Amino acid sequence: MNFIILLYARAAKTSSDERQQYDPRASLTPEELVVHQELCDLRDAAVAHYGTGGSYVGN
Repeated sequence: MNFIILLYARAAKTSSDERQQYDPRASLTPEELVVHQELCDLRDAAVAHYGTGGSYVGN
């Protein structure tokens, strides 16, 4: 699960000189946008930097 979160956030959020950024937000529904933000938060606040992450509602 950690690896999936890292790969998704790397492709959808971070920028690099070595790869083109993919920003899916314009095509996401409001519900999907919430999941996108939670995944990016998990990457930034928990998975990549070993923090506790946020508090999330749902599964």
